[in-house]
Amino acid sequence: SRYGFVAQELENVLPDLVRTQPPRNEKHVAYQDMVAVLTLVSQVQQERILRHEQRAEERSGRLRTQGAKMDNLLRAVASLSSRLSHWEARTGSRRRSSG
Repeated sequence: SRYGFVAQELENVLPDLVRTQPPRNEKHVAYQDMVAVLTLVSQVQQERILRHEQRAEERSGRLRTQGAKMDNLLRAVASLSSRLSHWEARTGSRRRSSG
């Protein structure tokens, strides 16, 4: 199988890659010129992917940090809740015994 592009369609997007042959004005794709364009597109896409991966890793790191902070807060709340319960139990029992 062979693959190709329709010259008239490609001309709408990348007119520099299409050649018109006189006398019948036949259109042909300049595939040799397309190699440079496709290579550039590939490089740009790779750079974008790398930037997205870096941002994802940074966000992942921030999420880990926030998760650790959340764990610390949950432990602090549990500790305070326990201390409050003990305090309420002691002060509640004093009120009952003094009343």
